[in-house]
Amino acid sequence: MDHSGHIRPMWTPKCDRSIHGECMEMVGKTYKFYLAFENSLCRDYVTEKFFGSLWANVVPVVYGKGNYSAIAPPHSYIDALAFPNATSLANYLIYLDGNDTAYNEYFRWKPYYHQTHDWARKSIAFCDLCERLHHDHTTKSYDLKKWFADDSHCLSMRDSSIREFIDVRLTDNSVIRLLLGAVIVVIVMFVLSITFTIVS
Repeated sequence: MDHSGHIRPMWTPKCDRSIHGECMEMVGKTYKFYLAFENSLCRDYVTEKFFGSLWANVVPVVYGKGNYSAIAPPHSYIDALAFPNATSLANYLIYLDGNDTAYNEYFRWKPYYHQTHDWARKSIAFCDLCERLHHDHTTKSYDLKKWFADDSHCLSMRDSSIREFIDVRLTDNSVIRLLLGAVIVVIVMFVLSITFTIVS
């Protein structure tokens, strides 16, 4: 298990921001899973941790309250919150690690979707927005504070479902095997946003 981000100095010498592409290539060649755990468990909150992991040839394991099924290809990630606890998740990852057929099912989406990385492609959405602002004169009003803060339905450590999920005994063999097996990488990436368009 390797990690970077705020857990240790921001970027390890092994995976410096200046060589981000090489780093993600190394991640895809070295690891099977990528823990894309969000630091805030709020509705609609999904960051580059998730999107960046889809670029590498690893299976992202997400832990967040975003609607991943609405923003990602089907069967392209594992949702940690779909498991009753961390032990069940660990057992499933160990199963996938030992079963290439089941593991490779998580990559079946790749021929049907295209990920964009460059600004020219991503900027199209901003151009579309600008055009609508100039041509759509319908008056609309949105309360962003209500959507982002009041209705975000954030969970905290006090929430019983979160406490139950992470309350794992370290004597549990599956958790120890998972941690010692070095099959998961946790890398917190910054400033990478990938959008998907269906390949026609």
